[in-house]
Amino acid sequence: MDSNTLPGVRHVRFSASPEGALRRPLFDLLAASDWVRETRLVNWTLGGERPAALFVVRGDSVRFEAALAGVPDVHAYDVQHTGGPWFALHVTLVATMPLTALFDALTRGGLVVVRPMVYRGGRVRGNLVGPADDVARAVETLTDGVAFEVESVTEFDVGGEFPAATLTDRQLTVVRAAVERGYYDAPRGTTHERLADELGLSASTVGEHLRRAEAKLVRGSLAGYD
Repeated sequence: MDSNTLPGVRHVRFSASPEGALRRPLFDLLAASDWVRETRLVNWTLGGERPAALFVVRGDSVRFEAALAGVPDVHAYDVQHTGGPWFALHVTLVATMPLTALFDALTRGGLVVVRPMVYRGGRVRGNLVGPADDVARAVETLTDGVAFEVESVTEFDVGGEFPAATLTDRQLTVVRAAVERGYYDAPRGTTHERLADELGLSASTVGEHLRRAEAKLVRGSLAGYD
């Protein structure tokens, strides 16, 4: 067994599309509107009278905000325009039974939702982690009112969620030194040779550690992106 996995804990990658009463106009705006390429649900709270959610959205923030003003179930919102392709959205929602039922099903028993959840192409994609029995019960519950598809079931891989956890101690030391000394800045604040002198290693060894570490970090980041 891979040392980065947790035995007995299942990691479910899923995609879903709410139907009927569960499909609200806000979902269509986030997942299927012409001026939104992708939405990421970063975090949320469901306690109290006003559930709240934080999204990061890639799209046209001006057109999005104009459309959002007319969406029911939104009690209040704030859009942080950045001038770039991504913008932040914080919303407080009118508490609705469909919303509560959906998230109750996702977090029932010992399940944990791994953030973010990704809205794209009319569907939401996410990850559930927990004991196998709880995963099976949640999947069965979610088929009622939701077009739910399990894309994969695996053991939870710590390295897949935290790519830096896959680095060796030496790789992590070299990468940290490179970051601290501006190796990844533009223009560079240091070189392989300077890093090698400071760390007591050869320039070729530093270069090898950086290449291997960068490959792990890039692959892990792309896998988590989606």
